[in-house]
Amino acid sequence: MTELLKVRNLEAWYGESHILHGVEFVIHPGEVVALLGRNGAGKTTTLKSIMGIVSRRTGAIAFEGRDLINLTSDRIARLGIAFCPEERG
Repeated sequence: MTELLKVRNLEAWYGESHILHGVEFVIHPGEVVALLGRNGAGKTTTLKSIMGIVSRRTGAIAFEGRDLINLTSDRIARLGIAFCPEERG
């Protein structure tokens, strides 16, 4: 089965704080996926890392077979991935 989004061994930091530790998942075309967890579990950081919004990240992120880990967020958005945060205001 074709992989739409593949994340392997994703690590992310905010400054010196190591937030994500080895996140891995695969999403196939047509699947609906939910990322669940308590406050502070890393849900938003995972999404921001995929989008390239978190400046320090390592691992492998592929969208439709294309490596994203070294791309800027604007280039990632042009490939078809978006991050729409919920605002509390």
